[in-house]
Amino acid sequence: MSIAILTANNPDELHAFKSVLENNNIRCEIRQESIQAHQFYSTPGFKLYIDDSQYYNAQAILSHYGNTQHDAALNIGVEHSTAELELKGLIRQLSTLEEVEEMQGAYQPIGLTENEVATIFQEEKAYIIQRAENKFDWNEFLAALFEGRLFKYLNRNKSVKYQIEQELIRELEP
Repeated sequence: MSIAILTANNPDELHAFKSVLENNNIRCEIRQESIQAHQFYSTPGFKLYIDDSQYYNAQAILSHYGNTQHDAALNIGVEHSTAELELKGLIRQLSTLEEVEEMQGAYQPIGLTENEVATIFQEEKAYIIQRAENKFDWNEFLAALFEGRLFKYLNRNKSVKYQIEQELIRELEP
């Protein structure tokens, strides 16, 4: 895997970041171009838009590019027991708040405290609410396209934490 980092800022500022990538066997090239934010490209054409606040958060970025899922989980604090992941997997098969609330009312915790179960249900309900509030909007899509924010717009409902949890849940499946 190799990544090209395009930046409008001083490329010298990113050499520490580059060395972290290269120490993890990820070839990295830094090019200065007139763009509005750092953008990370990997060889298959995957592009990751990085906000200003994330410029130097190398470990979170690395979780996308070559660390094991376990390492990625540790990098961003996703440490779940098998019971927690199984519950999250069950909840993520549902698509509405009503279904989740119905399941929450009937769910008998096995291997989890009531507090842990309540926290998991709250987190998963928040994901559903976020997806409902961020439905596709044609005008917003076009604005994002013309302003160079398309990738960010398309991925507005996904968090690194959610995606890594999904990978860990998939690993549980036989």
